[in-house]
Amino acid sequence: MSTREAKTGDWFYLLFLFVTFIPKMLWGGYVATRLWTWFLVPLGLPVISIPLALGLMTTLAFITGSSAIQTTLLDVPKKVAEEDQSNWDRYSKQLSGWLIPAIMLLEGWILTHWL
Repeated sequence: MSTREAKTGDWFYLLFLFVTFIPKMLWGGYVATRLWTWFLVPLGLPVISIPLALGLMTTLAFITGSSAIQTTLLDVPKKVAEEDQSNWDRYSKQLSGWLIPAIMLLEGWILTHWL
């Protein structure tokens, strides 16, 4: 792969990150509100909105040091050798940002049927 093709791939990946960041963030907020409603509202806590869920998630990520921004956006500038990381590896990491909340939502839905 030439240097020009690599740069084009990097720019496409950055565009992909930029375009999917907000929808992925909202998806995570939606999943958090559903899980909150299913498991914490019955304990007497109030229902929360997506913005409040995102705020709680951001606060917890800051406290625990496990921010999604650290694992996605901060890794972008790092140059990795072509043999170490293919384009599929980069996109599959981003895809997991959609799949993991979906799996958690499914798991929560299944658990609500046991309560």
